[in-house]
Order: sequence, then structure tokens, then C-alpha cells
Amino acid sequence: AVETLSHMRPLRGEKLMIVSNGAAPAALALDELWLRNGKLATLGEETLQRLRDALPGSVVPDNPLDLRDDASSDRYIKAITILLDSQDFDALMIIHSPSAVAPGSESARALIEAVRKHPRGKYVTLLTNWCGEFSSQEARRLFSEAGLPTYRTPEGTITAFMHMVEYRRNQKQLRETPALPGNLTANSVDVHRLLQQAIEEGATSLDTHEVQPILGSYGMQTLPTWIAGDSAEAVHIAEQIGYPVALKLRSPDIPHKSDVQGVMLYLRTATEVQQAADAIIDRVKMTWPQARIHGLLVQSMANRAGAQELRVVVEHDPVFGPLIMLGEGGVEWRPEEQAVVALPPLNMNLARYLIIQAIKSKKIRGRSALRPLDIAGLSQFLVKVSNLIVDCAEIQRLDIHPLPASGNEFTALDVTLD
Repeated sequence: AVETLSHMRPLRGEKLMIVSNGAAPAALALDELWLRNGKLATLGEETLQRLRDALPGSVVPDNPLDLRDDASSDRYIKAITILLDSQDFDALMIIHSPSAVAPGSESARALIEAVRKHPRGKYVTLLTNWCGEFSSQEARRLFSEAGLPTYRTPEGTITAFMHMVEYRRNQKQLRETPALPGNLTANSVDVHRLLQQAIEEGATSLDTHEVQPILGSYGMQTLPTWIAGDSAEAVHIAEQIGYPVALKLRSPDIPHKSDVQGVMLYLRTATEVQQAADAIIDRVKMTWPQARIHGLLVQSMANRAGAQELRVVVEHDPVFGPLIMLGEGGVEWRPEEQAVVALPPLNMNLARYLIIQAIKSKKIRGRSALRPLDIAGLSQFLVKVSNLIVDCAEIQRLDIHPLPASGNEFTALDVTLD
């Protein structure tokens, strides 16, 4: 992120041109570009003919442009100069693999000088990937000093490019008249008061029960939750709210309740509730004796038949700030593989785009639910999350999981706020 923000020039479009001295690294870059729904530039006939005239017959003018593994720095510069003369692409990615014919630092110096001298050099969005962790250290230093972004892998280079593409798309949509739902509610004064009170009390993490009024102030529904100090109180609450119920461990020292089997669902009798409550507490004392136990959360069982289980997470990046991530639920959460990411603030257009992106990239899979996913309703939910995060800088992390989506109903069952 630092490399991208500090060195990459703003994008004027999304079409990428790839130049490499080997088919394998170019293929890795291309696979990652397709995976992230990127766009490859198409070279015009004039550019193709100039490349044919300037390069050996073994080089086929195309995109990616494979200069072959015997490419010298001179061959690189000929190709890149012709490409810089054209208007066929919006960003240029140059890959170099270690070669006896063209050492990495020599090729890097030649490229830096060629870009510096070319009339369009200062305006072109350029990304470099000099492969080889140790052999390319000098080249990467030269690029950094020259103000050109450089990355260690083809995939990492594409990831950086697509981050800028997403940023450009978001900025474009934000310049439009923001589409915001008319029924948004937000009471930031009350939320700031609740967060400040928690900070003064030394709390670093809030659970579902404590987060209820915070989300509620921004129009988000959570499943009603009660706190029981022991199994007897859990039974009493269950009798009051009706069966079946769910019991969940309440401990600031155990972030993942499933690690100690701290969640018990579909408890239908007082005996089941008492046994489950005692079992949860006993397991914690045996397997995690140092953990503080602040009782149990008691909830009515939500009707999740036919619902799609989603997860919405907000985390802070040291450079970009808050990131809103959307994906499916599950015990194992790998956001780089299972979620799409957006930068707040979100309006309805941006939220809808994020959801469509999640569906197209199969981060949210198609399901035969009783009622189909309400994209407008989920967009509205994401806008509310965005408004909360923008208004409340105290929030460092928010994890809403599971978030069952059934028709236009979005009720958070479990929430953690740091």
C-alpha cells in the first residue's frame, strides 16, 4: 500500500499493458488480472507494426508482450519506447526475470533513463516487477529513488494495480450525486457517549449485548441479547423469552468462542440450557484457566431457514484507513480469499457495486434460498455500516458475523467491536 500511494501515478483508465522477458511471470500476472476482473489493453495496428519492425522475429507483438528470455536491456528500451509513443493503454507493467544477458540493475537503469527522457514518461502510470528477492535488491532501490513503484511478484503488482482501479472507480462514483436511502437514522452523539464510556472503563472490546444500542442508533438490527451470570440465570432468561435459545460464552480473553465450543444452539428445555451453560463454563476453566468469564449471552434462536449467511468486517489499514469487507460466513475467515473490499464512505451505488463484485467473483455464492438476496437491502445495510465507521473514529474493528440474509431482513446475530 505504501509503495502504491507514494509512487504510482493516478490512473487515467483501466487498460493494462504487460511487458516481460518470460512467458511464465507474464502468465502469473495475467491470471491474477483475470481473477480480479481487470482489463487488458488491445494494441492498435500501428503500434503492432512498429513492434514487428523493431523486435526479432521470435517476439510476437501481443499483450502480454513476451520479449523472450534472451532480451537485452536494449530490446526492453526499444519496446517500451514504442509503447510510450502510443495511446493504447492506461498503465504499463514491466516484468524482468534475472538473466545473464540483461542483469537486473542494468535494465533498471536503462528503463529509468528511457522513461525520464520520453515526453510522456512523467504522465504514464508505470509499475515494475523485478523478480528475484536478492538479485533484484539494487534494481528495486533504483526504482524507489526514481519514484517508480516496484513490487516483488507479478501477483503483487497486479494487486496494487487493481487497488488503484477500485479507488478510481470509487472516486468516479462518489463524484456522482450520492444515492443515499431516505430512511437512514444516525445518532452519533449517543454512540460517541457510549464509546467514550467504554474507553473510560478500560474496555477494549464490546460484544453483541453491548453493541446493540450502537448499531441500533444507525438503524441496524441485532438479535435481542441478555446476559446471564450462571446456569440458573440462563434458565430463568430462557423461560422468559421462550425456547429454543442459544447460549454463547462471554469472555474478553477468548475472541473466537468456537475455540472452546463456547456456542450452543437450539436448546429446547431448561435442562438442556442448564447443562449447556455448565458445560461451557467448565470447558473454559479446564482449557483456558486464565480467561476471564463475564457470564453467558442468551438469545432466542433466529429463524435461519433458507437464509444466506454473510459476514461484514471493518478493519483498519495503516495507510488506507478503514476497509469494509464483505463475504460469506464461516469459522475460517481469510479476507484476501473470501471477501471483497471497499473504502468508505459508501453510497448506495458504491455499496451495490461491492455486492455485485462479490457475486461475480464468487465471494458470495449463488444459493437456492427461500427468498433471493435483496441487493438493495444489503446495500442499505452496508451504507449504515459505512456511516457508523466514518462518524466514529474510535472504532478500530467491527465484525458482524453471522449476518443472515433472508429477503429484505438483515439482523446481526453476533457482533464484536474493538
